Amino acid sequence: MTVNIVLKNTGSKSQADNQGAELTVWLAPLLAAQVNSCSSGGKGRCFINSSTEVQWNGKADPDETVTISFQAGVSDPGNQQADLCLQINLGYDSNGDGSNESKVSSKLCPAPLCLPAGPGIITPPQSESGDQKSGSLLIYPIYSSRSADRARENTRISITNIDPIRQSTVRIFFIGAKTASINDAFISLSPAQTAAFLASDFDPDVTGFIIAVSVDRQTGLPVGFNSLIGDVYLRLAAGHSANLPAEACAAVSGWPLRNDLNASSVELKFDGIQYNRMPTELAADYLALSSAENSSMLIVNRIGGDLGSELLPVGRLNVMFHSDAEKASNFEINSLERQVFAKFDSGLPTSAGGLAGDLPESRYGWARIRHDSGGAITGAIINHNPGSTGNFTALNHGRNLHRLAFASTTGLKFPVRPPG
Repeated sequence: MTVNIVLKNTGSKSQADNQGAELTVWLAPLLAAQVNSCSSGGKGRCFINSSTEVQWNGKADPDETVTISFQAGVSDPGNQQADLCLQINLGYDSNGDGSNESKVSSKLCPAPLCLPAGPGIITPPQSESGDQKSGSLLIYPIYSSRSADRARENTRISITNIDPIRQSTVRIFFIGAKTASINDAFISLSPAQTAAFLASDFDPDVTGFIIAVSVDRQTGLPVGFNSLIGDVYLRLAAGHSANLPAEACAAVSGWPLRNDLNASSVELKFDGIQYNRMPTELAADYLALSSAENSSMLIVNRIGGDLGSELLPVGRLNVMFHSDAEKASNFEINSLERQVFAKFDSGLPTSAGGLAGDLPESRYGWARIRHDSGGAITGAIINHNPGSTGNFTALNHGRNLHRLAFASTTGLKFPVRPPG
């Protein structure tokens, strides 16, 4: 929104540019003053101290008017109860001693600017991250393609801006599981626009996962724009296929990053204050074990590290499997890659070199997967059964893993560059 503050010297004497700011404006947490957006028509100097503080220094002659204007971003404009208040303090010299000893204060509270994207109660930004909400940052659990056989193995990635009024700029990072390669691209979305593309066109012959971050269209800095949703439709040459929603993290308290335009990188914090927290413990509620007639692919992604160079490896995962025979098996998965993508059978990269003895004898069960050091992880499971067309109990399916516990805080270094 645009904020205009009009000052007028109604006295008979000039108001000098005394020490300190003549005008200070404090913004509510859901507002963020945009860098380089403040102007005062050449009268005095207007500057943005921080995302929540704007100041003006200058003088005003008798009967002179000064208009201070700046732009403020609203993190959750559809929230009809949002606090968008501005606290305005004006200091002036009433006795001519060269100091602004007198103060005038005013508090303005405009109504929210936009209607919600649809009827009903919107999901609050404070709700934990997940695949049934919109957010400012999306994590797509997997993508894969083969340029030599795109018809058999490929991924369609979609991203949608559900906001009916505002446009969005998104930076998309393609993170390779094995090579640690990271490619990125920008995409602009008009209000209520959806876009789709194939992995084979952007990052061919790579298997990994995707992180998409809403950014400022001029500076490239991450911004709060809790109106993004997305999906992947994956088809593997081995026969697996699934439609998996992207998991969304909302910006919780206003625009999460309020940084200098010259910053080369910033840290995204998943701490429940800047962005929603990320899970550290996951669960697969129905896990059909891989056999000659069944193939369950486990996917676990590690969230953390540097998007400008290399993300952290998955590391050690503690897995507790409970079989349909009510037997429990405890083992560890160790991986130096950014993503675990393997059949849930004896081929998993476990510390002991294989699964517990009773696990392959089970038909199905459920698994609890926890990161050993409390790191952030996301994941999915995709099952393929070649006999599904002739057996009503043999089903193909895929879904994201359930979230059981959350990491207290996780950091992700974000390299800044302008779009274009």
